[in-house]
Amino acid sequence: MPTPNCIRCSKSIGLDTATYWNYNGPIRCIACGFKIQMTFSRGELLAAMPLLDEKYLITTAHHIPAQPLGDYQEATTSLSAQAWKSCAVMARRAIQGALLIKGIADAPPRRMIDDAHHKQKLLTEKQYRLATTVTFFGGKGAHPEDTEINGVGEIEASTGLWVTKELLLALFP
Repeated sequence: MPTPNCIRCSKSIGLDTATYWNYNGPIRCIACGFKIQMTFSRGELLAAMPLLDEKYLITTAHHIPAQPLGDYQEATTSLSAQAWKSCAVMARRAIQGALLIKGIADAPPRRMIDDAHHKQKLLTEKQYRLATTVTFFGGKGAHPEDTEINGVGEIEASTGLWVTKELLLALFP
């Protein structure tokens, strides 16, 4: 059985043949702690993907259009890879794309969110505040000259992603 490598730190993950000969499930890298979903069949590694918390998956029926959904899925991939800034930027892009599809005129994201809340009544007060926060961190990720981007970490990225999911499901039930 070949020894798989962590997809984050590239260190070897020693696995015993008896347990992992035919296996599909999570494995944690001993070196860096990264969780990976691995699939083995007859001792051969078939797939290795970052393990994502199920709360970020969109599993319910919805009508989210392809563009914002694709951006959201890219944000989940970024979160899985611990690419916090990328996750924040793609969450912002998903919200902005969703608002464009809902008929909000293209403008800076903050203005679009203001219009969606105050003029079009598409967002509740709570959704308005959350969307504003997500686009703030996503904007910081999109503009490297802004030193505040260094403050975007796991908490901001994961919270922003969860908020984006809830907004998309509210806009496109």
